Amino acid sequence: MFCKQCGKEIPDGFSFCGLCGTPVDAPPSTPAQEVPQGGPHVRRKTRDVGKPNIPFRVKFMAFLSALRLTVPLRFKLLALFAVIVFAISVFNSYNRPAGSSSTASSEVTAPPKTNRQFLDETKHIIESAKSSADLVDASARLALIPANAPEAAEVKALQKQLQAKQKITYRQEAIRARQESVAQRDAMAKFFENSYLDKGYSVDVVATGRDHTTFHMKWALATKAFVHNFSKQTEFFEQAQSAGFKRVEITDGFDESWSWKLD
Repeated sequence: MFCKQCGKEIPDGFSFCGLCGTPVDAPPSTPAQEVPQGGPHVRRKTRDVGKPNIPFRVKFMAFLSALRLTVPLRFKLLALFAVIVFAISVFNSYNRPAGSSSTASSEVTAPPKTNRQFLDETKHIIESAKSSADLVDASARLALIPANAPEAAEVKALQKQLQAKQKITYRQEAIRARQESVAQRDAMAKFFENSYLDKGYSVDVVATGRDHTTFHMKWALATKAFVHNFSKQTEFFEQAQSAGFKRVEITDGFDESWSWKLD
C-alpha cells in the first residue's frame, strides 16, 4: 500500500504514513439495517473504535520526518546556533569562581588619596617634569590639599619650587619654539631658491635679520617688470607671513632693491 499524500510505501499493519503522518483510509463500514415500519424503534448499537492507538515512538519519528521536509535550512541553522550559545552560557555559569560578580555594586572602589600622597606625587612631577602641562598637573594636585591641613607648610614650599620650575620650563619651551620657527623660515627660503635654480635663474635666497624674519632674494637680473609680477603672487606672501616672515626684500646686488612689509 502506498500513501496518497507523499507516495511512500506503507507496510502492512500501519494505520498512517511513517513519512508524512497521513492516516490510511479505514475500510468502508457496513450500512446499518433499516428498522421496519410500524415496528418498535430499536436502534442498533455500534461499537465506536475511536482513534487508532499509535505508539509514541512512531508519532515522534513522523514528526521529525515532517519537520525535515517543511522547515527551511536557515531556521535549522539558527536553532542549532541558539542551542550552542545556550550550552556555552550554562557551562560558563557553572565554572564561574565563587564570589565573582559582574555587577558594578560588587566592584571595590579605591580609597581616596591622602594629603601625603598628593605631596609625594607633586614632588615626583616637579622633579621629572618635561613640559609645562606636567607642572599644571602638579599645581592642580597641590590645590586639592586644604589650606588648614597639617601639611600646609610643605605645600607652600612645594609651590615655590613649582614656580621656579615653571619659569625654567617656560623659558626652555620658548627657546625651542623660536628655534623651530627659525628652522621653518630657513627651509622656506631654501625651497624657493631651489625652485628658481630649477628654472635656470641664478638666484640667492636666504632668511636674514633677527630670528631670520626677513626673506631676502638677490638676483643680478632683477628688473622692475620682474618685481611687478612677483608682487602679484599673493599665495607666496601668505605662506611667508604664516611662516613668521615680517619683511620680503628683492635686490639686484647693485643699486636697485624693493621690499614689502608683512606685519
